[in-house]
Amino acid sequence: MFVEEYPHDDADPRWPLSDHLPAHPGLARRHVSHAANPHATTHTRATNTCVVRAHRLYSDQRDPSSTPAYLDVYPEYPLSAYIDELQFYTIVGEVNARLDNACYPLTWGNIASAVLGFFTGWISEWVYEPPHARQLRQLDRDLEQFGVGSGGRLRAVPLRESAYLSLDFEVELPHAEDREA
Repeated sequence: MFVEEYPHDDADPRWPLSDHLPAHPGLARRHVSHAANPHATTHTRATNTCVVRAHRLYSDQRDPSSTPAYLDVYPEYPLSAYIDELQFYTIVGEVNARLDNACYPLTWGNIASAVLGFFTGWISEWVYEPPHARQLRQLDRDLEQFGVGSGGRLRAVPLRESAYLSLDFEVELPHAEDREA
C-alpha cells in the first residue's frame, strides 16, 4: 500500500487522482494525506475508495495534559464533492471539542472514575461504564452515522478503527462508476 501526500507534485499512474489535486505550496505535506483504503472489508470497496486523513495534532499550544486533537486543514479534493469547507471545519471542531470533554483528566467525572477504579482494583469498570468511555463510544456512533445520506459514497471512520491517530474519511473514487459499468 502506498500513501500519496497532499499536495501531489507530479502525476503518478498508481494514483488516478494525482492530476486533479490542487497545488498548495504553503501547505505542509504531513497535514492531509490520501491513502489506499485500509478500512475496506471487500476487494471491490478497497479498489473503489480511498481514505482522506486529517492527522493528529501533536504540537498544540493547549494544556500540557493535552487531549487528542485533529488538524482542520481542508483537503479540497476529493472531499469537496461531498462536503464544503465550513462543514469540514464544523466536523473537526466538534470532534476536537468532544474529545476534550471526554479525555481531559481533570474533570470531576474522570477523577471520580479513576479514584473509584483504583480502590476497587478497576473491577468497578465491569459494573458500570466510566464517563469518558461512554462519551467516546457515543462519538464513534455519531461518526458512523455521518454520511449515511450520501448513499455510501462518503463515510467517516470511527476513531477506534484508526486508534485515535487520524480522523479518516472514506471517499468513493470518481472513476469507480466507470469500472462497475
